Amino acid sequence: FHVRYKCSPVSFSPWVTYSFTTRPDCGKPGNLLVTAIDTNSATLQWINIATATSYQYLIDNQRAAPANGAGTTTLTTPFISLTSLTEGTWYYIHYRSLCAGNDSSAWQLDSFRTPIPCRRPVLGLSTLTADNSIVFWSPVKTAISYEYFLGSTSTEPVVGTPIKTYSVQTPY
Repeated sequence: FHVRYKCSPVSFSPWVTYSFTTRPDCGKPGNLLVTAIDTNSATLQWINIATATSYQYLIDNQRAAPANGAGTTTLTTPFISLTSLTEGTWYYIHYRSLCAGNDSSAWQLDSFRTPIPCRRPVLGLSTLTADNSIVFWSPVKTAISYEYFLGSTSTEPVVGTPIKTYSVQTPY
């Protein structure tokens, strides 16, 4: 970098030279890999950036990047184990590299959804008469269909009769 004064239209001071080296690029963290995800936990990792001294992240339910890093967590490895998540919830992760000299990369945005488990139905009985009954259960968000088996044994069957509704009229 060279600077000099202009004292008049024809008079200049001698040049002063200042040299410096720019810092290496504080690259954005690589693609997110979500593993070991279940209804209430997940493991997240991304590619390590050689120039990063640490990483900053925020897990929330908003697409917008955190303002000025508010609410974020800093860690030294590109790896997070999350717990206490809510099933069936869409989460956004905002993450970036932090480098020497208060430099940082742009925010990366990715997302993941915790699954809803396929739970056992809770059965109910209505209209019990000498000839028949109606067995019903609450619909389940993750169910694409149901199966039932009617028999005189308490042993669980291997397969059942497929059905799309969530009630069955049974003969007595």
